[in-house]
Amino acid sequence: METLFFPILAGLQARGEIVAYVFQFSWADREEVRRLEALAAGQGIAYQHLHIPRKPHPTLGSLWAVGRALKPLETLIDEQKIEVLMPRSTMPAWVVLRMVSRLRHLPEIIFDADGLPIQERLDFAGMKVGGLMHRLLKGIEDRILEKADKVLVRSNRATAIHLEGNARLWARKFYKVINGRPELLFFSSSSTRSATRVRLGFGEDELLLVHAGSLGGGYETERMFELLQSLDEYGLPARLLLMSRNEEKAHAMVPMSLKSIVSVISCEFEAVPEILRAADIGICLRKKAKSIAGIAPIKLGEYLMCGLPVVFSQGIGDLDEMLSGLPFALRIDGEYSAQGFLRWARRIPQMERSEIAEFGRRYFSLESSLESYTKALKEGWN
Repeated sequence: METLFFPILAGLQARGEIVAYVFQFSWADREEVRRLEALAAGQGIAYQHLHIPRKPHPTLGSLWAVGRALKPLETLIDEQKIEVLMPRSTMPAWVVLRMVSRLRHLPEIIFDADGLPIQERLDFAGMKVGGLMHRLLKGIEDRILEKADKVLVRSNRATAIHLEGNARLWARKFYKVINGRPELLFFSSSSTRSATRVRLGFGEDELLLVHAGSLGGGYETERMFELLQSLDEYGLPARLLLMSRNEEKAHAMVPMSLKSIVSVISCEFEAVPEILRAADIGICLRKKAKSIAGIAPIKLGEYLMCGLPVVFSQGIGDLDEMLSGLPFALRIDGEYSAQGFLRWARRIPQMERSEIAEFGRRYFSLESSLESYTKALKEGWN
């Protein structure tokens, strides 16, 4: 919310496209809610929060929140003359579906189908096809996809999957939007590279690989460690930096044989770009699964905007097509070639980081994100 959607909403407001109201459901405690309220207020965004109780069970808390949200949302829509409702994810979509028949004035509905969350639960979270939760969530998703005036996706492949799965949908309601980052934060520069590497304990001659963000679940951590092992075995000085909010979990994943050349840190969002600019390769590896076709990893965009060559997995969103043939992007598919990776890694010092950053800005900047959202919001309006 704070690092992606607040900037997008604030940017759209600055353009005069919208006046944004955020109604968020979460388990956050009161201190965290106050922090988000202050951030929203600082960007001119109206913010309202509904707490979801985790006891006696998180699922029951979510179901309670669906009913509890109806009245305050109806009041907000009526009093503020809301013209567009944009539920993000399945449970908010259920709230909208329950509410629309009760509204005197029906706003336009834009469903933000970010990724393929139900398929992701099937792939990585143990949900069973045909089980109670799967049938509930799939039924909500099918209904909101049909009811929505527009649907936002992060890849063209996601659109194709939705169309294949539901013959009642049509392609013209789908819009691909970009998860963007501000260019004032994410850019290429060598001015602080040496000082940052010294501060973090890395040598100037070491090839520094970096993975920023979540680990486990759908992430191909074993392959990431294989890449590092390959460099080490062939005598190429290399280190791996894991940037994770859960340092204990990240440390536990590192093989004993590599612990001396793997570092783990946790830092605030604002510190991320400077660290990325000090690295040499950005790692974006996901396990092979149907759900990865719907995603557009924002970390990959951060790497590119900071001028980093990237290693990515086959089948992620539209990356196969977008990055095809680019010298600074190496796709890792099922048949991993250590020799191929080493040959590519040796060419990194000759790669022009400013050109990589320019490509990143073109496809992953906040400005590109605002352009894509503006098109989705305005197209078809009178």
